[in-house]
Formats: sequence, structure tokens, C-alpha cells
Amino acid sequence: MSGIKKIFFDTNAVITLLRGSEKVDFSEYDEIFISVISEIEFLSYGNLSNEEKHSFTKFQSRITTCYLDKNEKLIEEIIKVRLNYKLKLPDAIIAATALLNEAILITNDKAFSKIHKLKIVSIN
Repeated sequence: MSGIKKIFFDTNAVITLLRGSEKVDFSEYDEIFISVISEIEFLSYGNLSNEEKHSFTKFQSRITTCYLDKNEKLIEEIIKVRLNYKLKLPDAIIAATALLNEAILITNDKAFSKIHKLKIVSIN
């Protein structure tokens, strides 16, 4: 992994962070990512308040959202992760994107722990 310090938030970590249950010092990291999957999952939650939407928009302005686009390398990695670890498609997309970006995945989802080459930090 490069000397650049990168983190990648899973949807549950974004929720935990935005609820104020956990604090992250963004200045510690060179790059902070989420997947478009997390954006979709968060914003499509039915009971989201305007305040929560505003918090997400503010959070999103400080990070990079990774999109699928026409990224052959990412698509190949998603397929590999899905086949090798039997993850649901959204989780495979998140894991593959974190792997390709050489980022630490911030998550509470234990399904990711079976991917040994993925560095994971839990957030409570």
C-alpha cells in the first residue's frame, strides 16, 4: 500500500458517523471515499429527515464518491470479489472499490471480514 492514508466508508459507518455516535478526524487522512452504492442506500432510506439529508450533503462535500462508470478494472474486481466471497452485489461493489483504492474500509458489517486482503476498521 502507498504512503497515502485512505479510508473508505461503508453505508453503516456513514450512518453511525452522521448520527454523531463516532467522530473522525478527517485531517488524519489524505483521501476519504464512499461508493455510489452508499450514497444510494443512504438517500433512499424512507424516513430520512431534512437535517439528515443536509448532514449527508455536508459530509459528501468533504469526500470523494466513487462511481462505476466504464471502469473495466473495477468491474473485474467486483466480479472476482462476488464470486470468491459470495457477497451481495452492493457489498461486493464497496469491497472491490476499497481494494482498488488501497483504502481501509470503515464498517460494522462482518461479511467483509472474510476478505483477508481488505483492511477493515470497525466503527461503533
